[in-house]
Amino acid sequence: MKDPNSDLWVLEFQGVVISFSHYLRFFPGYVWFEGLRTDPEFQGRGAGRALTLHMVQTAKKEGASRIGLSLYSGNVASLRLAESLGFKKKASFVYLEGSPGDLPSKQKKFKIVPICPFEVGDFLGSSNFLFISNGYLPLGWRFVPLSLGKEFALSQIKVALGIMEGGEISSLLLSSEFSQPYEGFSLDFLDGEREEMLGILSSLREVIGDRKSVEAFIPKCGKKEAPALSLFRNLSFKTWDDFQEDVFVLELELS
Repeated sequence: MKDPNSDLWVLEFQGVVISFSHYLRFFPGYVWFEGLRTDPEFQGRGAGRALTLHMVQTAKKEGASRIGLSLYSGNVASLRLAESLGFKKKASFVYLEGSPGDLPSKQKKFKIVPICPFEVGDFLGSSNFLFISNGYLPLGWRFVPLSLGKEFALSQIKVALGIMEGGEISSLLLSSEFSQPYEGFSLDFLDGEREEMLGILSSLREVIGDRKSVEAFIPKCGKKEAPALSLFRNLSFKTWDDFQEDVFVLELELS
């Protein structure tokens, strides 16, 4: 509510709020919808649709060209609503959650160094992660299409750790650091050589400090999945649907 680039829209019935949603001006020309909730007593009566339509019209008036949102696969009602309004699925991810203790033990055989986020563009562009994610980079539960918002996305990165070989990045981890609404750690990107990725993950224990949770979104689309996903299968991270894609990114193009 304090973000000057966003609005919290509410829908009232007889003076009582029955539905609300967050409207974020993500970066120029791109709006993000999140947090649509409706009082259970009013679900199925069109409140969520009316509020979403209002926000779509607001985005059009403001000159936005696209609207994005993300949804859990089990939220069938919201998926149907979004698709009925013309939103199209653009990417799918597996949501993982664990604790710092679930990360691998510290390894000393790799030299892991901090990297300037604005110097990772070439590695990102050729990564398996971005190929499987259709070019979308997670920032927690928000996802940025790098074809439109690369500079914005990289400006949000707070932690960039990598391994260099011959002056080039061979493996890389990126994080926007905080996972909302609780103070967790958001692992937003991980790609490279398998053993090197494990080495970078092991170094996170020092970075995370006293935060109690770690979450990650790893791209998966059918039988195709980012290499990092196999690492988490051997750790103690939990998923909602046995490592199947369970978070979808949808977009609506505005004329």
